[in-house]
Amino acid sequence: MTESAPSAPLVSGTTDLAQAPREGSPVWIDLSVPDVAADQDFYRELFGWSFRDLEAGDGYHVVEREGGAVVGGARSTGDQPSVQHNGQHDDGRPTWTVYLASDDLQETMTTVEAAAGKVLTAPTPVGEVGARAVAISPAGDRVGWWQSYGGAEALATDLSRPGHGAPVWFELMSLNYDTHLSFYRQVSGWEPAPWQGDHLSARYTTDFPGEQATAGMLEATNYLPTGTISYWRVYIGVDDLEAAVQKAQELGGTVLAGPVDSPHGRMAVVRDPQGAGFPIVQLPS
Repeated sequence: MTESAPSAPLVSGTTDLAQAPREGSPVWIDLSVPDVAADQDFYRELFGWSFRDLEAGDGYHVVEREGGAVVGGARSTGDQPSVQHNGQHDDGRPTWTVYLASDDLQETMTTVEAAAGKVLTAPTPVGEVGARAVAISPAGDRVGWWQSYGGAEALATDLSRPGHGAPVWFELMSLNYDTHLSFYRQVSGWEPAPWQGDHLSARYTTDFPGEQATAGMLEATNYLPTGTISYWRVYIGVDDLEAAVQKAQELGGTVLAGPVDSPHGRMAVVRDPQGAGFPIVQLPS
């Protein structure tokens, strides 16, 4: 899979990911692989992450950075069946899923179906901290929604403390740009704002305008090979990109693209030993 497409503002300082999450913005991520235990050493050694079982979470793990900042979740899927929807094939491959904030998951899933999406995972409690749901958009990408229950034990991806191993940007690689714009407007209240960059030869939009932006969408038709489906990706910041790429390979990972220079830092795309891919990007010094 070719994943060396250009990226948007991420760590350029043009957005404020530490702002309070609004409905429709990324608020949670989780890793879905056949066996979470088999992946823990990879992420622990690469990013300094730890995995802890969530009480009453039915095998769901909370992933944290050094110092306790929450990254997201992780779960074992076993053999996950494939799903066909609108001619798109979701094969249940290992992946990082991006979750958008929802104030009412049931209502959001009703809107997903009204907008021609398909619900894969109905609203499901995650312990006592929140609930998650997963769907496929009419354009084929897998995306989640997360409703926090609030209170002291509420969970959300911590975007207030940038550093090595922290998520820094969320991006939809779209093969059906106009369908995606309509879907996310209707379901999550996006206010798409076109973003222009000298390095871009395709359309790009952020979910909300200006400093409210928390995610982006690239018209990726010219960047992805035939047979690829639209998908979300999570950028992880690293202190030393070259060292991180080498470490990922030593730990059994694969380099899919790069390292390459980009307007927002040197970056690469890697895949963990079980097949979940994600970009890593050099943090500003």
